[in-house]
Amino acid sequence: MNFLIQCLISYLGLLPYFYLLIDLYFIEMLSPEVIYDIMLYNTLIIFTFIGAINWDFKKNNIIYTIYGFMPSLIAFFIMVLNVLNYEKYCCLMSEEFNVEIVNPEKSFLIKEDVSE
Repeated sequence: MNFLIQCLISYLGLLPYFYLLIDLYFIEMLSPEVIYDIMLYNTLIIFTFIGAINWDFKKNNIIYTIYGFMPSLIAFFIMVLNVLNYEKYCCLMSEEFNVEIVNPEKSFLIKEDVSE
C-alpha cells in the first residue's frame, strides 16, 4: 500500500508539465517564455532534490557530499544564466563551428501570424 501511494505522488509531479504543455499549444493563457521558464525551474528543483538523496553526513565521506551537492551547483548556474538572459546560441558562435545566425532578433518563441 505504501508503494502505491509513493507511485501516485510521483506521477502527480507530471501534472504541472501536462498543464503547461496543454496551455502552450491549446489554451494559450501564458506566454511561451513564462511556460519555458516554469518548466526549467521545476525541472531544476527536481534535479536538486534527486542530488540531495545522495547526501549522507553520517558516513563522513566527502565524495558523497560533493556528489550530492553537484546537481544543486549545476542547477544554480543554469538559473543564473537564465535570469541573465544568456543566449543559448552564443555557445556555438566560435571560429571552430561556422554557425551563422541569420536573424538573431527573431526567435522561435515569438508567435507570428502566418495566415497570408
